[in-house]
Amino acid sequence: MSVNSKYAFANEDDAKEFQTQNGGTIMNFQKAFDEAKKDFINDKKIIKTKKEGGMYAKGKTAYETKCQKTNAKEFRNIAALKENLKKICDIQNDGELQAVALYLWDNPKINEQKQSSKIVVPKNVKCPVCGMYVDKHPNWAAVIEDENLYFDGVKDMMKYILKKKKAFEKVFVSDYYKLKKIDAKAAFYVIGSDVYGPMGNELIPFETKNEAITFAKDHNGKMIVTFKEIDEKLLEEL
Repeated sequence: MSVNSKYAFANEDDAKEFQTQNGGTIMNFQKAFDEAKKDFINDKKIIKTKKEGGMYAKGKTAYETKCQKTNAKEFRNIAALKENLKKICDIQNDGELQAVALYLWDNPKINEQKQSSKIVVPKNVKCPVCGMYVDKHPNWAAVIEDENLYFDGVKDMMKYILKKKKAFEKVFVSDYYKLKKIDAKAAFYVIGSDVYGPMGNELIPFETKNEAITFAKDHNGKMIVTFKEIDEKLLEEL
């Protein structure tokens, strides 16, 4: 995929025939490898120029006009970032989405808002309600830090809280759009949408009511509730 192409042949006669028709130099593997290393320097410069000259500009415009704010540093790789962008950007074209992903990934300094860290789930930790491994679905994680308990979704966490009938102080959930750790007691939850969690019907958490309203419209949400409005009857209906 470099500018200076290289073709491999099983024998020298085939290589010579190709050379007669198309030109080029015949060399062994080590020589070709050495030439490739030289090419990498120029190739990177070309790619960098292409990105800065058009791709980044395209991504910047799309991000600022069609996306909610996010922090690229919170994602393990650019693929995970791009998957999140599909949720928070009003973009249908994959090329434009890729431009936004590159713009954010290669330019972490442009993130205007400092986001809270994600809920970090220890390996092999099981949800105390259903027994599922929480680290298998980290984007849905909820945590009661008072007791260092992790849950595979808001629904199971609320079942635990209501059963214990205890006022926990440090309770956090994962914002669906931003995947960041937010205060469960201040969040807004969408019920009855067409998006399912690891345990099926779920309370989908959002940091702001506007985001919850947008999600509900896009995914046929039936209701938006606050933390205090979640009771046993509501959980049974889920």
